[in-house]
Parts: sequence; structure tokens; C-alpha cells
Amino acid sequence: MLPSRSGEKDSSVGLLSFLFCVAMLLNAVLGYYLGLSSMPATLALLALNGFFAWRCWQLYRTCSREAARRQMFASFLHLPLSLIVLLLDKI
Repeated sequence: MLPSRSGEKDSSVGLLSFLFCVAMLLNAVLGYYLGLSSMPATLALLALNGFFAWRCWQLYRTCSREAARRQMFASFLHLPLSLIVLLLDKI
């Protein structure tokens, strides 16, 4: 887990990552309204982003090493799966 400016564990990393995940949720909906993705792809992206946001929220609440590890592995899955969903949507 990333330390804060003081070098101690801080929940600010979890909060920032959660806020960015909320932005990704809004971005998925925006892509649908702009015609960049279909409804099934948007729902899949909302599910992926929602799961990732939940992991970020857990990190914010607990600020533990285990929560940080779970968020890290969720991020390893999130990006490739999101890109696969968008690729399959365009086929």
C-alpha cells in the first residue's frame, strides 16, 4: 500500500482510488449515451467497475495490507477484462 506524505499508512489512497472508480462508472454510462458502446457492454463495464470500486472502498475502510493486495489483484483483472468487453462490443 502506498504511504501518505508523512510516510504512515493513510486511507487517502483508498479514498482517491474509490473516487476514480466512481468516475469510471460515470464514464461507462457516458460511453453508452455517446453511442460508443452498446447496452450489454455498458452493463458489463458497470459490473467490472462496480467490483473494482467495492475493492477500493474496502481499502479505504480497513486500510490493511490484505485489502491493498486484493485491490491490486482486482486491478490486474480489471483493465484486461474491460478492454476485452470493449473489443467484443465492436466485433
